Amino acid sequence: DYLSIPGDRLFRMSPPDLLVAEKTALMMWSFGVKTAIVLQRNDTRSDEYLANFRAAWVKLGGSFAGDPVRYSATQNDLEGPLAEADSQLSAIAPSGATDRVGVLFIGGQEYHSVCLQIGGHRVYDVPWFSSEYNQYYALMSDQDYDISIKSVHMGWFGLSLTPLAPDGELASSYESVTKQPFDGSMVNTYDAALVFARAVLEAGSAEGSR
Repeated sequence: DYLSIPGDRLFRMSPPDLLVAEKTALMMWSFGVKTAIVLQRNDTRSDEYLANFRAAWVKLGGSFAGDPVRYSATQNDLEGPLAEADSQLSAIAPSGATDRVGVLFIGGQEYHSVCLQIGGHRVYDVPWFSSEYNQYYALMSDQDYDISIKSVHMGWFGLSLTPLAPDGELASSYESVTKQPFDGSMVNTYDAALVFARAVLEAGSAEGSR
């Protein structure tokens, strides 16, 4: 969002977090969720995303079960945060009626730890929503059968605001060289590089003022 500077000739290939957070709030509301439990990685980007989500969520009439349940980016054991999320769920739905409650996960690769450790937790039985679509995609295609089954049960609904990576020679070459998946963000990065190159060729200069 801080990249929106007037007159900077900036091409944006990925949607800003503000838009993603607002659309995530609308998505959760459309599912009938009225109260959100937030499981959030403890970093600045997650804080900014949550602030944007909170503004949109409250405007819709949504509420929160409690303060965000935060965890460290280097934290592999998420039993504590999951237990805290359970406590918030029990406080607002002690009788078991959880159809209007959902969990919003704002984080990164820790989603694998969540799926590995979710068994036995009450929040396993409410819908989970992801701040990024690639988490849903990765979980659904995970080679670990247990993770895939759990992720289907939980939902892990996410927005696809960037194109899914195509199969083909480019994807194969990229993954062969980098040993990383050619995902939606890399599709946008590839497009951005082509736009930059074309702009330099058209302008005959790499100067931003041209």
